[in-house]
Amino acid sequence: MTRLRVADDDPDLEAHLLGVLDLLAGRPGFVTGRVGRSVDEPAMLVLVTEWSGAGAYRRALSGYDVKVAFADLMAYVVNEPSAFEVVAAR
Repeated sequence: MTRLRVADDDPDLEAHLLGVLDLLAGRPGFVTGRVGRSVDEPAMLVLVTEWSGAGAYRRALSGYDVKVAFADLMAYVVNEPSAFEVVAAR
């Protein structure tokens, strides 16, 4: 889960984030992903992806094309942990 705080309501930013999601979807170990916007705070976007494991997630992020596509968005990323493992599910 990666949260982004945007300065304004820029529709190109959301499209750019969807492009990053498309790149990630082509990586080994990708299960599913989505982009969301906070209903309480519209300046907050989130990229949520599920992977077969933490290693697949980290390898996907290290791909050159992903790094290049994500570089323009890094200024908006909230600096916090982004990898979580499931400890319980129903």
